Amino acid sequence: MDRRLTLQAKLEEILGSDHVYFNPPENYRLRYPCIVYDTDDVERLSADNFAYVKHVQYTVTYISTKPDMSMVYKLMDLPLCSFERHYKADDLEHYVLNLYW
Repeated sequence: MDRRLTLQAKLEEILGSDHVYFNPPENYRLRYPCIVYDTDDVERLSADNFAYVKHVQYTVTYISTKPDMSMVYKLMDLPLCSFERHYKADDLEHYVLNLYW
């Protein structure tokens, strides 16, 4: 199975719903609470001119109508996940995390 689809399934499991969106279009109507994620970078480790490890870095944003750090803590239980920042916009709480998957 594609690693991104595996991540999609894991994020849906953590959230407890299918309100998980990969790189949605700007005009797409999101249902809250939700997780929005997209590709940010690819880490490539090489030796002898051969790439032996490729980790994709995702920016994962948990969006909710009310503050909910418990969901952030669940997301941070994922390996190689770190908290980036929090901000509020349009009366929505946004928690941004970086995740290598």
